[in-house]
Amino acid sequence: MATDIPMNTLEHVIYGGAELNAFDVAGCKWRKPYIVTIPSKPTGVASITITRSASESNCDQLSATSLTSTGKVLYGDTVSISAAAATGYNDPTTSFTSGVSNNKVIGDVAVSVTAGTGKTYYIYYNKGTSTSGTLPSTTSRTYPNAATIATNNMAKSNTTANSYTVTYLNGTATSGTLPNAQTSINTTTYTKNGWTTSASNYNDPDYANGTSFGANSTTNLTLYPNFTTSITNGGVTLGTNNMSKSNTTVNSYTVTYAQGNASNTTNLPSKQTSVNTTIYTKNGWTTTSGSTTKTHANGAATGALTGNLTLYPCFSQSTTNGGVTVSSNTMSKNNTTENGYKVTYAQGTATSTTVPSAQTATNTRSYTHSGWTTSQNGSKTYNKGASTGALSSNITLYPYFDSFISTYGAVKLASNTMTKSNTTANSYTVTYAQGNASNTTNLPSKQTSINTTTYTANG
Repeated sequence: MATDIPMNTLEHVIYGGAELNAFDVAGCKWRKPYIVTIPSKPTGVASITITRSASESNCDQLSATSLTSTGKVLYGDTVSISAAAATGYNDPTTSFTSGVSNNKVIGDVAVSVTAGTGKTYYIYYNKGTSTSGTLPSTTSRTYPNAATIATNNMAKSNTTANSYTVTYLNGTATSGTLPNAQTSINTTTYTKNGWTTSASNYNDPDYANGTSFGANSTTNLTLYPNFTTSITNGGVTLGTNNMSKSNTTVNSYTVTYAQGNASNTTNLPSKQTSVNTTIYTKNGWTTTSGSTTKTHANGAATGALTGNLTLYPCFSQSTTNGGVTVSSNTMSKNNTTENGYKVTYAQGTATSTTVPSAQTATNTRSYTHSGWTTSQNGSKTYNKGASTGALSSNITLYPYFDSFISTYGAVKLASNTMTKSNTTANSYTVTYAQGNASNTTNLPSKQTSINTTTYTANG
């Protein structure tokens, strides 16, 4: 029994004992399949491709038109080989080493692929902003190898620039001519420091001297000398403060007159106010308008300025405190009475103990206005019409009065109703003498008389 076998599934056809490469039957053109061996990609090769651009077979034996790995082609196929270079490499070379003749498949196909050489890249050196020195020569490298960056031996001249200004303003000055504004000069010093990829970059180098660059890189590199900058700030010598400021006056301390011990407020003087005078003396410069604290002396060097500076005339000031002429004291104070001298009664030699009470006279004191005192009951501080001198605080003045006793008082003495007991005392003696008697036998003793004193109250 015959079996139908699809032609596109046949791998081999043997006829008459020999294996056929081509077999045509019933309109089908069958072609023998052959193996294509594609080797591993060598370094520098990205891909290997076998392309079937035409085929003699029309029996749907193979659908693939290209192969990138080991596979099959058909006898009589028109084939070509290509290989793509990997990044950084030149194009590879390719060839069929067997199985292909005149681009036609005649057997199992083997290919050869040789990678291209690495491309050449360059490091270029540009003077950038440098002003002197010899640039290194351009450096070449072959991919994927790196190259060593040369040493930056370039130099750049120092540069100067106007920097900060010192401006003089009137502030509180009332007259005079200010110095002109001054400008400091900053100096920038440049020190070589590796390389940068931008001519205007400073300080932070992109590449240090002797750095290895370019491994696996597919770009050229242009380098400019990099410089580390250091700025020296300049200063100025300040002008002289020849400005003036007018003296100022201000009401200061008050002299207030109070009634004090006066009997009334008649003739009480009005309050007086002293005037203080402030004198201003030029004294260098200050950074705050109106300040009396000198921050910069005339002709002084500012040192390195780090910003703009505005200066105002500085004035030291002294204040002369004013005073007033004290008003006349024409106040009055009513007479007053006060205890005068005392009459005291004592028992003395009286035998009774009922003694009259003591009696006090009443004196009259009169007052005469006489200047002023700062304490209501204090001593006189100012005569009338006197100057207070420079006042350093408010004061209150009270009328001061000289006083004297204009009338000394008297008392009416109490009646003497005291008593005193009579007293006795030996008085006169009677003495007996022998006389013409023959002896003293029976001579009487001496005798003494007794006197009695009687007392009668009498003032």
